[in-house]
Amino acid sequence: MVSNHRIKEILAGFVLLLSGFLSYQITRFFGQESQSGMFSGGTTSIFDSSFIIKFAITFVILGLIFSVILIFLTKRFSKKHESNSSNLLNWKQVKNEQKNLGTDFLITKNEREFKEEQHLLLSQHIKLRQEKFFQHCLIISATGTGKSASILLPQIKNLDGNISAVVTDPKAELYKKTYRELVEKGLKPVLLKLDRPEVSIKYNLLSNCRNPNDVQKLAEAILGAQDDEWGRMGVPLLSAFLFRQYFQGGTITDVVKDLAECPQDIYEMELEYFKEEDVNKYSKMAFGQFKKVSGAGNAVGSLFLTIQGKMKVFEYENIEEISKGDSFKIDSMRREKIVLFISYPEEDSKTYEPFLSSFYFQVFNILKGDESVDESAGAAVGLPVYFLLDEFANIGRIPSMDNLISTIRSKKMGVEIFLQNIEQLQAVYGNDIAKTIISNCSTKLTMYGNSEESSKFFSNMAGKKEVESLSVSFGDKGSTNYTSSIQEKPVISPDEIRRLVENEILIITSNIRPIKDYKNYYFRDNLDLWVHNKRISKENKKRLRKLLKLILRK
Repeated sequence: MVSNHRIKEILAGFVLLLSGFLSYQITRFFGQESQSGMFSGGTTSIFDSSFIIKFAITFVILGLIFSVILIFLTKRFSKKHESNSSNLLNWKQVKNEQKNLGTDFLITKNEREFKEEQHLLLSQHIKLRQEKFFQHCLIISATGTGKSASILLPQIKNLDGNISAVVTDPKAELYKKTYRELVEKGLKPVLLKLDRPEVSIKYNLLSNCRNPNDVQKLAEAILGAQDDEWGRMGVPLLSAFLFRQYFQGGTITDVVKDLAECPQDIYEMELEYFKEEDVNKYSKMAFGQFKKVSGAGNAVGSLFLTIQGKMKVFEYENIEEISKGDSFKIDSMRREKIVLFISYPEEDSKTYEPFLSSFYFQVFNILKGDESVDESAGAAVGLPVYFLLDEFANIGRIPSMDNLISTIRSKKMGVEIFLQNIEQLQAVYGNDIAKTIISNCSTKLTMYGNSEESSKFFSNMAGKKEVESLSVSFGDKGSTNYTSSIQEKPVISPDEIRRLVENEILIITSNIRPIKDYKNYYFRDNLDLWVHNKRISKENKKRLRKLLKLILRK
């Protein structure tokens, strides 16, 4: 195999010979008639120094010209080669890439469909088709890198058409910044603000359970039973009290009061709460299970402490006030164009986890089970629902999330998960469930400043490319030997991902090669975005903006 380096040496030698030959001919052609070359003077050869000087100047000029042409052609060839290799794509190459692969998941800005509202905006020049969004998205990037400003806010502002959405919005900033635009487009913004019941919708977790199985799941969600041994042991006891109030039309606040007032002696508790004739069979059954796991009363005190610790948030006046009414029905999102924002005190996210994880679990299950998207019952006419879940790791562990994310796609539901790093997801859900959630997100995005593990994850996702490796050895008699081999290298290394340019975003989806595009900051207009994309200093960007705005005014 002839290496690229060997080819370059051959080309360089050819250029030198060609330059020398042409220089000699040109110098002779434009020389004096009496001169026949570098030697003149009739029968006596006289060395002509002026000819040598002219030859040298011509040789240098031609050499430079040929070198520039060679460099230009080499770069053109390299770019062409790169566009057909495993390197990163830019947005202009996406359409041809998809055509060659027989896919059609992404829409670029130069396509007519880009203006259609239902497709999800990923970056300045790329949208994700709605049907592909139902296969879910994962965005991983460190705090302060622009996830909200360049992805989440532009996506909400771009929402239009016959869709609904659920948005995690801890500070209620997204609600405030997009409220007017959403109303103008005919969408209905709704706010569940856990710390401000006076401006929030009212929602009763218990009355929104559709059946006893939902009540059981509610107990598991509140106690975090999937990863807490005491939580698992406490599920039967909490379920017994939840069933009791569920069939009486009460709230979780009523359950909290029952737990506070009941005796901790098992037999007295049973006699007072679960022996009446009117107590439902589910409460009795759950209490019977509790008696078995409590070890004849030995663990009752510890179980009560566990349950009361998890239920603390339901003792808050604001949560009690929100739970009293039921002004919002989740299934209305299948019939009305609603954007539901969920806000909570970010600094107290751990305290609010039992409410949040239970609420999201209910939302997923109610919308998934709604008859409007049941194809067996007729046409699936229910509105699609987008879940834009910022700070996903702070809303607690949603029960059966691994199962939900793999089954809701057929119900016209798509989830976009925002994380600071991949370790967050592993800490909340454990490695196995985290892997299932990640593998069910077919589109993945990242920016600069990632953790080491997150950078490695995206580097592995981007895949490998083949590169030629050349080794040179020198023989005893001045000979040179070249040996080349093909090796695999990452398309983009973890360090390159960590050091992405501030306004760049990496997109990996389906069987398409990784794409590098620019962020779509909501506060920049098209002109400002174009200037911001240029790799020049901040001062020069300011000058360029002023100059362009001055030209446009004129």
